[in-house]
Amino acid sequence: MRGPSRVLFENLCVDFEAAWDAMATTDLVERTDGAFLFARQAMLLVELASTVAGQDPATFRRFSVELQRREPLLFKRIPYRPGRATRGNVPRIASEGDPAAELITLIFDLVRHGHAHFGHQLYAPLKGGRGLGIVLIGVRKGRTVDRIRPSGGRILEHLSCTRQANGDLVLRLCPGTLFLDVRDASESADVWKLDADASHYTAARTQQITADELEAALADRGPYMLVFKSRDGRPDAQPARAT
Repeated sequence: MRGPSRVLFENLCVDFEAAWDAMATTDLVERTDGAFLFARQAMLLVELASTVAGQDPATFRRFSVELQRREPLLFKRIPYRPGRATRGNVPRIASEGDPAAELITLIFDLVRHGHAHFGHQLYAPLKGGRGLGIVLIGVRKGRTVDRIRPSGGRILEHLSCTRQANGDLVLRLCPGTLFLDVRDASESADVWKLDADASHYTAARTQQITADELEAALADRGPYMLVFKSRDGRPDAQPARAT
């Protein structure tokens, strides 16, 4: 029997993979590579897997180790201080008391929070007036989900960092590659055998109102626009209020 966390996981994966393949096999890629859409979904999977795994320290550790085995660069230690509420939403290899950040933390901090609240990945201002930004690599024509990982590993651009002519740093991220790594690592770590517990979120939204009171407040009483056809076939709109 599938538990609630397994259902959430499978639904998220089906949506991501179907949308990616649809774009890769049509002319849609000539209009957009869907990078923003897939980045949001990949970050959602990172957060969901970390939240569910975090209910059990052993499972969280297995998940982090499995992800590191697939992509060691995600856990490269870097001198970065993330915003609030970031560290608890990502897998982690470093010990809890270690102040160091890992690359996955930086990526989540800039991409997840940026897309969730600003509609675009954020950048991190650096000392000396420069900055660090993330460039997303989306769908390419013919590159379906089963071809995201080339033989031998990830594409060259994924997680590469270069300096721009103006001195800013740019990190490149392929949401499809990250999605596959997190999908497979969470499966191998048995993350989805744990039940998803949303009580932390629902408790914060407890309302001092009854169901009857809320139903009355939500009731839709119009006015509605009813459309009739006149004898000559032309629409003749008449407003009518529900009773």
